[in-house]
Amino acid sequence: MYAVPTESASERRASPRYHVAHAGESYLSRRFWRVPVRLLEDGTFARLWRIGPSASGTLAILALHAYPTLLGDEWTGPIDLTAERIAAMNGVSLRTTVAMLGGLRGAGFIRQESRPHPAGGAFQLRRYFVRAALYARCGERYFSFGGSLVADLEWANMPSPAHRHRYLVLGALNPVQSEQAYAAAIVERPWGEELGTDDEVESAIRARREHHWPSVRRFARLSGMSVGLASQLMRGSAPDAW
Repeated sequence: MYAVPTESASERRASPRYHVAHAGESYLSRRFWRVPVRLLEDGTFARLWRIGPSASGTLAILALHAYPTLLGDEWTGPIDLTAERIAAMNGVSLRTTVAMLGGLRGAGFIRQESRPHPAGGAFQLRRYFVRAALYARCGERYFSFGGSLVADLEWANMPSPAHRHRYLVLGALNPVQSEQAYAAAIVERPWGEELGTDDEVESAIRARREHHWPSVRRFARLSGMSVGLASQLMRGSAPDAW
């Protein structure tokens, strides 16, 4: 059974792997992965957890680096990242990352190509492609996973892979993805005329989030985690996390 690690944040930051890939990753702050909300109900997040606790985080790193090129394409364009860089950005070991890449490939979430290294010899360069269905289509509800989390080391410095998986699942569950858009929508409705102040609009948003906050069992089902681990991760959490 998976247990949440107890390694402290300072211990993780002291490890060189958390700094190897970040010096030149400021471009990620301008990138997003539009995570379709349908990945919750179709069991995708649960499947990712069964591959391994770090699978969703590994996929998130790859998804930030590409996007579907043409409507109808099955795969994104190529992603030229080494396993070392992926490991550093995801805050896990190289061995774990290699295992997760293999699991994602075996499950059909990504595709891998190998080509000869320009320097020759036995070394090969690997390129990855993400399945296009893992990106939100036009008009589809989605959760924006921001690359700034990765660029600023917040993603790598989360307490554990389980916390990163929880972040993605709760993000997709958020019933108000854009507070600004939701506020504009509700004040235009007849009953919204009664919401005359910003405080009242904020209260309406808070009430909606509280109403949709998942139970431990529902979170466990959607995330693929055991009820015990889900209970541990959700303890002390509240709709304010959205």
